[in-house]
Amino acid sequence: MLQKEKRNLFTEFGAFVPNTPNQAVPNGPVCGNGDIGAVMDLTAAGARFWLSKNDFWCYRPAQKGGGMKSAALLTVDLPGFGGGEAALWQDARVGRIGMRYENGETRGALSLSAPRGEGVLILRIGCEAGELPYRVSPDALSEDPLCSVRRETAADTLLVVKSYEGKEMDRDSRCASALRGLDGGAEGVLAAGQSVCFAVALVTENEAPDPAAAAVSRAGGMTPAGAEALETANARWWNGFWQTSSVCLPDRPEIERIWYLSHYILACCCDRDKFAPGIFGNFLTSDHPNWGGDYHLNYNHEAPFWGLYSSNRIDLADAYDRPVLEYMDKARENARTQLNCRGLYSKVGVGPFGYEVSAMFRPDGSPNEQRPYWGQKSNASYAAVNFIMRYYSTLDRRYLEERAYPYLLAVIDFWEDYLVFENGRYMDKNDFIHEEGDVGDHAVERDWKGNRSVKPDLNPVVSIALIRMTLRALIDMSRALGRDEDRREKWEYMLAHLPGYTTQKRGGRTVLRYTEKGRAWCDDNSLGIQSAFPAGVEGLDSDPATLKLLRDTLAVMARWEDYNAFPTFYTAAVRLGADPGEILRHMEQQLRTHAYPNGFVYYGGGGIECCSAVPSAVNDMLAQNYAGRLRLFPVWDRSEDAAFENLRVYGAFLVSASLKDGVIENVRIVSEKGGTLKLVPPWQGAVEAVHEGRPLPLCRDAAGDLMLETVPGGAYELSPAARD
Repeated sequence: MLQKEKRNLFTEFGAFVPNTPNQAVPNGPVCGNGDIGAVMDLTAAGARFWLSKNDFWCYRPAQKGGGMKSAALLTVDLPGFGGGEAALWQDARVGRIGMRYENGETRGALSLSAPRGEGVLILRIGCEAGELPYRVSPDALSEDPLCSVRRETAADTLLVVKSYEGKEMDRDSRCASALRGLDGGAEGVLAAGQSVCFAVALVTENEAPDPAAAAVSRAGGMTPAGAEALETANARWWNGFWQTSSVCLPDRPEIERIWYLSHYILACCCDRDKFAPGIFGNFLTSDHPNWGGDYHLNYNHEAPFWGLYSSNRIDLADAYDRPVLEYMDKARENARTQLNCRGLYSKVGVGPFGYEVSAMFRPDGSPNEQRPYWGQKSNASYAAVNFIMRYYSTLDRRYLEERAYPYLLAVIDFWEDYLVFENGRYMDKNDFIHEEGDVGDHAVERDWKGNRSVKPDLNPVVSIALIRMTLRALIDMSRALGRDEDRREKWEYMLAHLPGYTTQKRGGRTVLRYTEKGRAWCDDNSLGIQSAFPAGVEGLDSDPATLKLLRDTLAVMARWEDYNAFPTFYTAAVRLGADPGEILRHMEQQLRTHAYPNGFVYYGGGGIECCSAVPSAVNDMLAQNYAGRLRLFPVWDRSEDAAFENLRVYGAFLVSASLKDGVIENVRIVSEKGGTLKLVPPWQGAVEAVHEGRPLPLCRDAAGDLMLETVPGGAYELSPAARD
């Protein structure tokens, strides 16, 4: 195996942090514990930390000031700072951020960590030389007229409570922030060798009936020894996190660095059984984040998690499900009242507890029930992508029974009622491929850019792909559970009678038409190619004519740099077998122009969604099994060395391998659930498999693929068979 290195996980920022604060993603150091997130930047007097919490929202339509909100602001003033020099840093190895400071003979440092599983942040300030005066103060943004902020001192604790309450709210919300010095006061002077430690507790009404009392108690219960123990445990957690899976790309160091930092950002804002992060994670530096910082169901909420499944970080992906499942009752009501259908009709912008962020108003203030859907019938189907990816990646029966199957069943309930069967095909009418503004069922007032549109769309390629994806998965799931056998015939009939692709000529090639009637093309986004990814219904195993059509469409689209396409276009290119050198060349160019030092890759369309792009594309370049045939290094330049460990592929297999001097080596497969693995031979000639020290016979099917029979928990090493 090639030498593994997690390159550049310690990042130095210098003394200038542009683009913070803002209404989108930050450019400063970030850390988090899966619930609370922190962003650091400099002030004229020292440093400050913007604190957010995934479950702190204002429950009012986003157009009226609602959505996810900043929770607190922690300021560290260092008198005399203005004449000194400072350098910020982010240590993704242990989830800590901080600053080094020097002014004449005074040298000092401060750091903030967010211990995993705790609602407490640990702030440390230390003096290395000279004397270091300091003052620490908690506060909260009050730029929003809808909120109230209460500040008080309780015993030795500084308390700030930020609230959104009253008759204008669909639901009251409060977040209390408590700061307590564990071995010193909130203001003082440190001599050389001295340090001071603070506990900062954040609690919302979702965790305690009285968040203020709970925050004071949580901070008050912390001791210096307790803080040290939390930081030690947190470092252990991060060490285990980095051992979960790995990639080594010696010739592509920046891609490798962003692969790791993308996982770091998501680990900071995702955790099992916690509230999901919004579009910008728990890294808000404004009370007015774009789109209310909500869960956008027409790709933004789904996208961040796509790389986690193949990177074997399933626990982090758990956060995705909660808001989607909580919204099901409301989506059913929408389907019934708006379209007289069963199943799920989802609006674009939602929040926790089934809260609908999007207001139902036209730009002139008049009511419009259709505006929050943006003309799209596919939002609930888009949300099915992640349930399908997770189930095929894990074959987790409990997850299938409790989450995936009920959700997919409700999605297909909708399409059974909504699709119209005409002339031997199921037709998807009045379903727009792009956000088409104030839309009714038969008339359009404006498209997503504010321009006039002409007619509704018929059979948009994305919706048809998502329906096909969901039907295929639902049939598999139904068989696995032994349920709804009486409905499978209908689903199989629907699958066989969905519309095929409509084509057109562009750039001298035959390419996909975005819809059968309506919008033919768009120069933005990647919707025209999403049948390959994330829908996953097309790829290297598609029939040659379809594969050529999609490859030509990909080439004409060329969305290597695009407002919304980064999370989808690159992995779609991999799934279709585009030239790996071209994929990596464009990816490196985008990282040079769009990647921040903290690991965020930012385009105009969103925030943490881009954290999936590099992992999902790179993982699929190294190992693919989404179509039932495991390929090793399927879309990789064999002249470039590479290695990976414990990437997760469909069928609940963990795969490791290396490529050295053009030769595949060190192939190891762990089967979590057992079953047959079909493998495209990585070598010419006979192949040997070893399990528990014993060689196993490998059969070949008619196509020449290797067939490996596995047992649950079995580990298998593959190599070319020794020749006589």
